[in-house]
Amino acid sequence: MQPSEKEQTEKKEQTDAEGALRLPLNREAILSQYENPRWNPSNGREPEEVCAGVEKILVDYASLSRREIKGKLLKYVLSTAQVAVCPDCLFADAIRSEGLIMKIRERWRRDSARGVLAGIIAENENARKTVAYHAGADFGHIAPDWERVLRLGIPGLIRELREAARSAEEAAKPFYSSSLDAMEGFLSYVTRLAETAETCREGLSLRTASNLRGLLAHAPQTLEEAIQLIILVYRVMEHVEGENCRSLGRMDVNLVPFYRDGEEGRWILDQMMLKIFSFGNINNTPFCIGGTDREGKDVTGLLSYRIVEEFEKLDIPDPKIHVRIGEKTPKAFLTAVLSSIRAGKSSFVFVNDDAVLGAYRRLGVPTSEARDYLLIGCYEPQICGQEAPCTCSGKLNFEKGVEAVLNDGCDFLTGLRFGPSCGREYKDFDSLFAAYLAQLDFYIDRSVEKISATERDYMNQNPSPFLSSTFADCVRDGRDVYEGGLRYNNSSISGFGLATAVDSLLAIRELVFREKKLSLPALTEILKKNWEGEESLRLTCLKKLPKYGNNDPDADGLAKEIAEHAAARVIGRKNGRGGLFRFALFSVDWRIWAGKVCGATPDGRFAGEPLSKNLSASIGCDGSGVSALIASATRIPGDLTADGAVLDVVLHESAVSGEEGLSAFLALLETWREKGGMAVHFNVLSPEKLKEAQREPEKYKTLQIRLCGWNVYFVNLSRAEQDEFILNAGRGRI
Repeated sequence: MQPSEKEQTEKKEQTDAEGALRLPLNREAILSQYENPRWNPSNGREPEEVCAGVEKILVDYASLSRREIKGKLLKYVLSTAQVAVCPDCLFADAIRSEGLIMKIRERWRRDSARGVLAGIIAENENARKTVAYHAGADFGHIAPDWERVLRLGIPGLIRELREAARSAEEAAKPFYSSSLDAMEGFLSYVTRLAETAETCREGLSLRTASNLRGLLAHAPQTLEEAIQLIILVYRVMEHVEGENCRSLGRMDVNLVPFYRDGEEGRWILDQMMLKIFSFGNINNTPFCIGGTDREGKDVTGLLSYRIVEEFEKLDIPDPKIHVRIGEKTPKAFLTAVLSSIRAGKSSFVFVNDDAVLGAYRRLGVPTSEARDYLLIGCYEPQICGQEAPCTCSGKLNFEKGVEAVLNDGCDFLTGLRFGPSCGREYKDFDSLFAAYLAQLDFYIDRSVEKISATERDYMNQNPSPFLSSTFADCVRDGRDVYEGGLRYNNSSISGFGLATAVDSLLAIRELVFREKKLSLPALTEILKKNWEGEESLRLTCLKKLPKYGNNDPDADGLAKEIAEHAAARVIGRKNGRGGLFRFALFSVDWRIWAGKVCGATPDGRFAGEPLSKNLSASIGCDGSGVSALIASATRIPGDLTADGAVLDVVLHESAVSGEEGLSAFLALLETWREKGGMAVHFNVLSPEKLKEAQREPEKYKTLQIRLCGWNVYFVNLSRAEQDEFILNAGRGRI
């Protein structure tokens, strides 16, 4: 059949003077595709009808296990909710699921909170209110087995489920029935997307439809089919089942069999990254590049470079890109990433393979298995296809231990008791410090107890038949990922506010025990009054006393001692899913909301102000430069933190300008790696430019900032957050 005149005209418009295909890339349409999707009543039911159907399933199948109910809910929603296709985007995934299944999960969680977990929740309520520690469920911070998903495709995943189900013991049959329900729903969802794209017949929709039809028939065979499958699995896991998919995988490893370099290959990568940005995740959507394979061979290749190049060209703040590095990582690749960061594309974090592998060895994981790790969330390791790390199960506030030893285990602001009684006076600093460590032990023990109790109830709260279908271990044994179905079923506790605690303890040691300028009760009363009438003393504490982050062996040694003590109390303890606890040192944005309910601290901080960030010094307290900060942070062994530990480094743009500056930047990164750091991310900023962006935000709408563990636009930060970066940018010398 000859093409119509219209089709001939459209083809001609896509071709330039030399005859090369001009590929369409409508940025605005791609980035806004979820703002007003073209929901089509002909391909699914209205949300109210779907909601009613969900409620009917809950009634009709009330006698079944929640695992089986969840499978039926997934099959129903994926088979009946309306879907939509954006004709300007190569990849389709929109489904009008309205978060219905996640709302059901919240009901089940409330049931547990009022029932089996009511006692332990009540026991820890004061700690939750005062943010001394926070412990509970973490459904997510996980990634599916992307390698297996791409190798088997939809037909292969279903085939292996059915084969395992045939020989399953009676007790495992509910696992297989629920997982098959979920995958049958997935088939329906993909089929309806394909039909919708075929009906649309606009823009790229027929190409999209062809990819979707291909995925229904076989495992991915092309780059765009592979990316389309990743996006489909992500959408169902994250937005329908609700498991918080926190990585799209080792992208340069998983996609390299499909990638063909050239204009079209780059265009597909552009489509992919714009699609990821369009998801609109406030914490960004990550994937990993670089590192080694299981044999220790560096995997950095052409696709690794192309991803960095295309990301820089697109000038977007998301996806966030985890970069695994080691001794074998090509210097040219490191330079390419650093050059992108220097150009203002700050959505990168470097993670040191040696530190990660050492941390896994502490947990008894063979290096050959640990080498195949990716990063999930912000910078937390997960062994591909074998581990459910639950990276944010517990949060440990180092600052609250200081409050506790000054106030007999009670909160400054509310008087609530959150820790054991320890008195208010001590004969010397060593006895006070011992009491401080005893407080941390209490918080850790209670956190382990509460997390483990919560995990033992996971199958009543959040069975995951779709996610579990992606893991070979779960399918082989008929066990859900959240009931211990993987080889490594770990949990995690992360300590935060370390510099605030260290600087506060140093201030107590200097003022009370060494210089004897005031008594401990007097200092406590000053802090309870939030430094009122004591500004001179506060400034002395803030500016003149020793501070972590300045390559001071004494201060840094105290930080190391606290970190090692807490890690020893956490690492290797048994959890409620047959796994072990891992330790971390990161704060993300907890330091802000935790700081709001923390009283004044002896380091000169006012009540309500943020605590220190990640492994960094307290704001404005790293006066000896970036090299000194790195020396301080790397005194804490990187292999303590299998759950991650990150250092934030802010550099003035003049420090890394030109070829010499780029070389200095690379040397700084290499120094950090050689000293054993776990993770590091950079902002290269000019305080003058940031101040101008405050005054005229409309001119700087795309100015990027690496914040906590994700990337944002500077103009979208609060004034206080902006001021913090301005202060640090002015101090950011190497």
